[in-house]
Amino acid sequence: MSLLHGRPVSLTVHEIRPRARQVAEEAQHVGVVQNRVVELAQAFEMPPGPHGIGKPLDLDLRFAGEAHAEIAYCVTLAAVRFGSGYHQKLTKRTGLSVGQTLVRALADEFVRNGPPTAADLKRVASGDCARWFGQDPNEPAHVELMDLFARSLRDLGTTLVEHHGGRFEDLIGAANGSAARLVEILARMPFFNDVQRYRGLEVPFFLRAQALAIELAQTFELSGFGAFDDLDTLAPSADSVVPHVLRVDGVIRYERGLIERIDRGEPVPAHTEREVEIRAAAVYAVDSIATQLRSSGVTVTDVQVDTWLRARGRAPAYRAKPRHRSRTVLY
Repeated sequence: MSLLHGRPVSLTVHEIRPRARQVAEEAQHVGVVQNRVVELAQAFEMPPGPHGIGKPLDLDLRFAGEAHAEIAYCVTLAAVRFGSGYHQKLTKRTGLSVGQTLVRALADEFVRNGPPTAADLKRVASGDCARWFGQDPNEPAHVELMDLFARSLRDLGTTLVEHHGGRFEDLIGAANGSAARLVEILARMPFFNDVQRYRGLEVPFFLRAQALAIELAQTFELSGFGAFDDLDTLAPSADSVVPHVLRVDGVIRYERGLIERIDRGEPVPAHTEREVEIRAAAVYAVDSIATQLRSSGVTVTDVQVDTWLRARGRAPAYRAKPRHRSRTVLY
C-alpha cells in the first residue's frame, strides 16, 4: 500500500464514503458487525449545543482570544495534529495526555509570543517545534516527530504566503463558507493530502482537513469563520480514536493477529492493508450508524455521530485498552 500525498488532488469528500465502503466490504482483516451497528445506534445521544456538534475537545486547554488569533491557533494546531503513533515516546505534562500536552503547549506559545506570521512559519525548524511543545531536541524519538511538525508548518507558511496573502483568515475565507471546499484547499498541502491506495483503489480520508473544518464550526458556533453550510457532506473520522471506540463496543472486529499486535502495543504499519481497512471500516460503521438513526426518524449527520463517539471514547472503559497506533502524518 502507498501514501499518495504530493500528488495533485482530484478526489473530494464525496468519494470518502463509497470508497471506504468498498474497502470495508473487501477487507480480509477487519469487519463491521451490522447487528452491533443497530444496538449502538440505540445508545446515541446528540452532542450538546444548539447545532449538535459540541465544543472542541480539551476546550479548557486551548488558546482563547480575539477571532483572528483563534483562527491562527486552530489552523496552526491543525498543521501538527498528527503523530499519535509516536506519542508513547514523547514527553507529556503532568496530568495530561501527549495530545493534550501539545494543545496546551501551543496555547502557551500563543500567549507568550502571539500568533506566528506566515513568514515565521516558513522558517520554522525542528528545534523551534521542540521548544514550543516541550520535547527534547537531542532525543531521536522526539526529533523525528518534531522534524515532521516543522515540515508541515513550513508547508502551511508557504501556502499562506503564495495563495492567501499571508493571512490565516484568507485561507479560511477562500472556502466561501463550504467545509468541503476548505478540505480541497487544505489537501493541496502534502501532509493534508490524506489519500491511500488499497488493492489499486485510491481511497481518500482527508481526516485532518475535515477535522479543522469541524473545529472551526465548533469554536465559532457555526458563525463567522465557522459558518459552513455543508457540514453534512463531511465524512466520519478515520484515525485511531473512533475505530478504537467502535472496536470496544463490538461494532468493528479485528482478526486475531491484529488484535494481538494492538494489545501488545505494537504499531500497525502505516499504509498497509490492515491499517487502511481499520480506517475504512470506521468510516463505513459510523455512516451506517447515522443511516440507522435516520431510518428511525432521527435527524442526524455523520459529524454529530462522530462527535458523540469521540466524546464517548474519553470514558475509562475505552482508555483502559490500547488502541491501534501507526507512525503516519495523517493522524
